[in-house]
Amino acid sequence: HERIGQAMEWAYEDRLEEFYEMLAYHYSRGDNFAKAYQYLKCSGDKAARNYANWEAVRFYKEAIEVLNNQPETEETKQEKLQVYLSMITPMVMLSYLEGTDEVFEEAEKLSKEFDDAKSLAYIYGRLGTYYTHIGKVTLGREYSEKAFDEAERIGAIDLMASIALDVCFAHSISGNFIITVDVAARVIRIL
Repeated sequence: HERIGQAMEWAYEDRLEEFYEMLAYHYSRGDNFAKAYQYLKCSGDKAARNYANWEAVRFYKEAIEVLNNQPETEETKQEKLQVYLSMITPMVMLSYLEGTDEVFEEAEKLSKEFDDAKSLAYIYGRLGTYYTHIGKVTLGREYSEKAFDEAERIGAIDLMASIALDVCFAHSISGNFIITVDVAARVIRIL
């Protein structure tokens, strides 16, 4: 399998993206874990870009499995965080598949471990949306507000703008319309 993967890389070097899935398949069945991870992640990213969300989640889960079978280093943990972050959007698009909680937990844990405030704000924002949509509106509102405050603290305007919508949505469902005015004013002031 590894030799087939190498031959494909050589033969199609100028258009590898067309063959990510086949490369992932072959390298996953060989002993080259770095290449297996690389092409599984690339396949997941490609599927996500094409809104093939089931495929994206499947490839990302396989990439996590490859990383889980490697010695735990700072680099593998960073890679896991990136895969978890990439996996969140397809899971949201699929209305929160089984296992969504675990993905959020792992992503949150790794973001805290690396003191990655921007990733943590993003995760909190997605958690806010998740809890709001599954009917836990109070928890959704709390996470959305936490995300918004964190994004504001680090000056991540792009993140603030997208999270503001989640905060306003959560408060609107609760009937707290005046809060939406306050959030909008904060975003407009920063923009």
